[in-house]
Order: sequence, then C-alpha cells, then structure tokens
Amino acid sequence: MDATQLSDVRFRIFVCYALNRKLLGSLVLKAVFDVKAATGAELLSKFYAPEKCAFVDDEARNEITKIFEYLEKLPFVLSLDAEIW
Repeated sequence: MDATQLSDVRFRIFVCYALNRKLLGSLVLKAVFDVKAATGAELLSKFYAPEKCAFVDDEARNEITKIFEYLEKLPFVLSLDAEIW
C-alpha cells in the first residue's frame, strides 16, 4: 500500500469512527478550519494529508456546520473492519 492509499484508508477510518461516536462535525471542523492551531494540525496529520485541505469563508462554514449537525443526529454503526481489509 503506497502513501496515498494509506492516507485514504486512514481518512475513511477517521470518518467511520467519528460518525459512530457522533463527533464528525466537531472533529472535521476543528481539523479542517482550525488547521493552523496546533491541535487542528496534529489531528489532521494523523488522518489525512494537510496539503489536501480546503478552506472556506464563514458563510460556507455555517452551511457545512448545519450538515454536520444533521449527521450527528443519525445513528451510525459503521464497521472499521471493512476499511482495514
């Protein structure tokens, strides 16, 4: 598995974990939009390549936040095994 494939698997595992624990919005918003903060950059680098992030304006961030708030209300039970194998 090359570095790109590994980054992709790590990101998918991160998303599954966060959805299962109803944390996707808070973790992604912290990592993507606060990437210059030490905790955001550290969190992001564990799961995905920081140079592949996108930054958006406040209006877009508010819309994205609404989507994450909706997703956190749904009962996800995703298996990480499918991402590892």
